[in-house]
Amino acid sequence: MIYKRGDTYYYEFVLRGRRYRESTQQKNPRTARQLEAARKTGILKGEVGIKDKTQSPKFSDYADQWIETYAKAHCKYSTLKSYEGVLAKHLKPAFSGKLLDEITRQDIADLINRKLASTSHRKKPTSRGTVRNILAPLREMLNHATDSGILLANPANRAGRYMKEKKAAKSNRMKLDALTREEVQKVLDAAESVGAETRTVILTAVRTGVRMGELFGLQWEDLDFNSRFLEIRRNITRGRIETPKSGQLRRVDMSKQLSDALQELRRRRKMLYFNVRSEAEKLRNTGTDEAEIPKVVGRQLNRSAQFVRSVLQVDGEIPAWVFINEEGEPHEQNNFRKRVFTGLLTKAESVRYVSMTFGTRSLPCSYSKANP
Repeated sequence: MIYKRGDTYYYEFVLRGRRYRESTQQKNPRTARQLEAARKTGILKGEVGIKDKTQSPKFSDYADQWIETYAKAHCKYSTLKSYEGVLAKHLKPAFSGKLLDEITRQDIADLINRKLASTSHRKKPTSRGTVRNILAPLREMLNHATDSGILLANPANRAGRYMKEKKAAKSNRMKLDALTREEVQKVLDAAESVGAETRTVILTAVRTGVRMGELFGLQWEDLDFNSRFLEIRRNITRGRIETPKSGQLRRVDMSKQLSDALQELRRRRKMLYFNVRSEAEKLRNTGTDEAEIPKVVGRQLNRSAQFVRSVLQVDGEIPAWVFINEEGEPHEQNNFRKRVFTGLLTKAESVRYVSMTFGTRSLPCSYSKANP
């Protein structure tokens, strides 16, 4: 049997219980079939030998090599960390005792079934989306092994058919349950009691629908208050600045309410930073020890000494980032989700818990040109 990969035809055969694949180095199918027939005839007559097949590497060894030689060079940092986590938690425990060419489609089907039957650390059934994320690095890695000639075919290809749901189960699956407009307003009211800046974070999320990493990646230069739009230029994931998930810049419209809120946030921040610096300069002129200045100014302005230190270290009028923590740096996603957002849901009475994915999923994006 001959088959084509790229522009070249290959053939494969089984000898002494082992499967072999060889290239004809031909682009013409007719010539390839002739070479295949001659090769098999020669082997049957004992006139042409074949080299012993090199032993396939162990799955775990090849996985480590693939991470080092491919994933680190070609994947985003967040994707790389996701692949490393999947390999350590799911794939290596499942296949560590096997050679790469010993993994079968049935092994992968069994892995899928085990994962779908398991529960997460929150005692919830493992979703099909999670299983797809497990299969992604496996499929990509085995594709590379196939291209390298280690495998004849990728057993992970078309594995998605093992995850198909029955129509009844699919229709009864719990649909995404985002917060209603009324619930969003309660969350905004709760955020107002925490601080105007926190309310502006939530307001920006629900009016734009941007991803969390994109929200905290916003800088003031990305906002156009005259034309009322913001540009998504970067995504912050695991403390690293990357391109947006799509890899492309995009513009998102701002409602007048949001535009006004962001301009007010910038005005307040400029005033606060000016006051901090002015008070610090007054203390220097009176001979106050430099180490004591953050503490004194912090007490005067009801701010932490850590915040005052970050203000005095900023090179420029205010930090470039729109939403910042006490150090003047962008918020860390998990920290904000756990320490701020979850507390807001508790503070907003009668609002149920949702995962904080902002406008893309749990919080609705309610702005449109027709409804500013």
